[in-house]
Amino acid sequence: MLNQSKREIVWKKVTPRRLNLLVQHPKKFDNQLLVIENSLDLSGITTLTSLPKHLYLEGDLNLSNCTGLTTLPESLAVMGNMVLQGCTGLITLSENILIGGCINLIDCTGLKSLPDNLDVKGCINLGGCTELISLPNKFQVNNDLILKDCTNLESLPKNLKVGGYLVLSGCTKLNELPEDIEVDNAIVIDGKTGLTSISKNLKIGGIIFENFFNKERPDNEVEGSISNNRITWHNAA
Repeated sequence: MLNQSKREIVWKKVTPRRLNLLVQHPKKFDNQLLVIENSLDLSGITTLTSLPKHLYLEGDLNLSNCTGLTTLPESLAVMGNMVLQGCTGLITLSENILIGGCINLIDCTGLKSLPDNLDVKGCINLGGCTELISLPNKFQVNNDLILKDCTNLESLPKNLKVGGYLVLSGCTKLNELPEDIEVDNAIVIDGKTGLTSISKNLKIGGIIFENFFNKERPDNEVEGSISNNRITWHNAA
């Protein structure tokens, strides 16, 4: 994952001077492995466009709303959680990423794809990634996989395995599910989900209908039910 042949620079804490160096001159670390023995919060720094090529954090990494960020390090290991929410300039993630906790990619509206070998130990939240069309083949998630309002998602990969919940609410273009997917907990759908049927052969923990309110008629709540593997939507009583 990380290039161990690189000379290590170890920071026990990130002082204001080091933070400025990291944001303004990330290329100064290109031939080194930067190890930060703590968490790093760079949220809201819109001028941030890149990070050091080789980065290891023992805590969390918060890059939320770094709208100028277009790339991630070539090799990146975050032992805690990683937050990229609102990083609208990201199109994809780099190949060598290890996340020890969860990764939050909510509203990364420019994100089009994920790397094949993305290694995340916790949950993956891709809610609102409206440009995402598909996921890597043989994609495996140890915890929840949240795809809420991924309005351009057209398919799920064969052999998809999810260790928690699979949230598909608002996936308007998703019309069917592969029969070989495995979901330890339930699949969550709502009236905006494009699915019209659910195969009885799926290895899933169940189906949860997430009620939603019609934006034009807030008093019109919609619920769902399954009969003979067909999904039917109706107004709530």
